[in-house]
Amino acid sequence: MKTLLFIIAVATLTTSDSQAIITVTTQGVTENFGTFPDVSNWSTAPSSLVAVYGATGDSGSDRAMAYNIEADIDAAVNTLSASQINSSLGTTSQAINNLSTNQTALWNDGSNSTLGAGGFLQTRPTSTRMTVFMASLQNGSGSLANGLDLGFVMTVRGAVNPGPPNPNEQVFGWRVLYSLSGTPNSWLPVDDLNGLGSIGANESGTRSATLDFTAAGGWAPDAPLWIMWADENASNGTGDNGLLLDGIEFTALPAPVPEPSSTLLLAASIGVLSFRRRRS
Repeated sequence: MKTLLFIIAVATLTTSDSQAIITVTTQGVTENFGTFPDVSNWSTAPSSLVAVYGATGDSGSDRAMAYNIEADIDAAVNTLSASQINSSLGTTSQAINNLSTNQTALWNDGSNSTLGAGGFLQTRPTSTRMTVFMASLQNGSGSLANGLDLGFVMTVRGAVNPGPPNPNEQVFGWRVLYSLSGTPNSWLPVDDLNGLGSIGANESGTRSATLDFTAAGGWAPDAPLWIMWADENASNGTGDNGLLLDGIEFTALPAPVPEPSSTLLLAASIGVLSFRRRRS
């Protein structure tokens, strides 16, 4: 696991657990995973898509074939399209101090959790080079958005359960990337959410970042956005940590209303003066 994507309402932060798509507003939306997420809003990559160990070119279960640096993960993600991340999450009721490995991301119903009421998502890769899952969003603000505020709680569980997080992973936590088009070679890393080799990325806590869409011309009304989490498989023989995702919040940031140009203001002033002269 090595490094671990608006209808303006009057209400405060709304909550969505399993709707058909995550519609993001300027008021924000929270996903608490209290019920099993619909595949249309949270999905995972089938194991066949993310290079199973022992495939052609690998030497059996040679873990040296894993992605050991951030650039490897980013390059692998950029071979994928959003439409390929189309499998439903798996389900489990595992206690978080006894997380088993799995090829895909799982929804944990939280019934054996010490994290409080409600469920969460979890990854701990095995037999694949990485586990990938994705959020599918839509701009429901009714106007152009220049950015997105994103925050979530990440909990790290040790490779040997129970136990502290493994400090020897090459890439800590999830690698998080986003795309406005969902096509290969369009996925951009969210640097504030990625560890870049820092041990701090291997610690439990709240992660937050602001995505900036201005260079792409903004996030159009009703347009989609995809955010992907990639959890790389350990290749140093020391085992993967378990990563848990909960309490994620998305908030659309509206594009500023342009101020009138000095030329327009001058023209308006001349028009008012002309009108007054005619009346006098």
